[in-house]
Amino acid sequence: MKLGFVGAGNMATALAVGIGEPVLVHDPDRARAQALAERVGGETCSSNRELAERADLVVLCCKPAQLQTVAGEIRGHVAAVASVLALTPLAALAAEFGDDVPLYRLMPNLPVAVGRGVIGYVPGPRAADGPEHELRALLGRAGEVVEVAERDLDAVMALASCGPAFVARFLAELAAAGARLGLDPELAGRLARLTAGGTLAYLDAERIEPAELERRVATPGGATERGLRELDELGFGRAVARALAAAEGKVATS
Repeated sequence: MKLGFVGAGNMATALAVGIGEPVLVHDPDRARAQALAERVGGETCSSNRELAERADLVVLCCKPAQLQTVAGEIRGHVAAVASVLALTPLAALAAEFGDDVPLYRLMPNLPVAVGRGVIGYVPGPRAADGPEHELRALLGRAGEVVEVAERDLDAVMALASCGPAFVARFLAELAAAGARLGLDPELAGRLARLTAGGTLAYLDAERIEPAELERRVATPGGATERGLRELDELGFGRAVARALAAAEGKVATS
């Protein structure tokens, strides 16, 4: 199945690299489109219309505000559409492309580039009439495909798509705190990354929940328990909840 990517930004690049197919690409930034095409052995197209005419499925990776413009260029020339546009429901896509075009909403995160991503997936009413089986198989190369109700996709975005930035911020702060304790900053950063990677590997290997790992590490009266108590007193859990609520476009209530 030939995929055509409208847009060649960070998410488009990550998803195309994770899928690992020679895709078609069009982006107003020709250098960026060429860079993505070369990375996956694909081709650039001179226009979105050319891309739509040649692709079996068009993947919309443009900005949400560009939907009407892009749709106007490819409407009537597109066989199926998968959209990674945030906060853009299937109804909005159907209004642009028609009810007879198979539609799919995707919400991937950047780790798809290394095959460790999460892809929130919402099929449209006509999904089975299009290349749904092939699409899900390709997405599976990039990570775990999680089918959810459309009403839950924004929450998936907040947790999984925005989550890597939140995790990265925590690691940066963990490293900075280690440096303030006297560690060489480069060493502190390396220790933070190794600790995060090892923690995830341990959770997977032991098949336990984070709360159980916390219990195993935080012996009563020990250093870990003191640190966790400080996080609780500073409202760490509330801060995380507010971050996700803000990312979803809502106001946290607790």
